[in-house]
Amino acid sequence: MGQRPIYSREELAAIRAAFQTEAPVNCPRCLVELESNPVPRPTAVSYVRHRLWLLCPGCGRSAVVDRPRD
Repeated sequence: MGQRPIYSREELAAIRAAFQTEAPVNCPRCLVELESNPVPRPTAVSYVRHRLWLLCPGCGRSAVVDRPRD
């Protein structure tokens, strides 16, 4: 079974920084706009962060980022 492609630490930092601007975030590898999906929060655990899973439909890489607080 092959390994799933991953972002480097620098690429993850760039994605997280771009996400904070609230503008569309593009994949640093293939420049395709990342799709976002909410990460479900277990209701039994109150301290779990609100997160989004960002997925690149081009190269298949993904990242998890904290959602801004409302």
